[in-house]
Amino acid sequence: MLAVEYHSRAVEVLDWGSHVWQDVPTEDRGCVFERTFIRGEKRLHIMAIHEVSNYVHDFRFLSRACVRL
Repeated sequence: MLAVEYHSRAVEVLDWGSHVWQDVPTEDRGCVFERTFIRGEKRLHIMAIHEVSNYVHDFRFLSRACVRL
């Protein structure tokens, strides 16, 4: 779950920075505020959420199985 929080904050900062420095040339602000870079970070965020949801689902399934024994 730590990865989800990390990527969530990274996306927030990247969205904020891309808005604040939208009129600054890429050569000055760097490539991290480009749409493709932000899209990549959002993809990592979604993958982290997916991993947590799989873990929670597996944990619930195993918990129910243990109760039935």
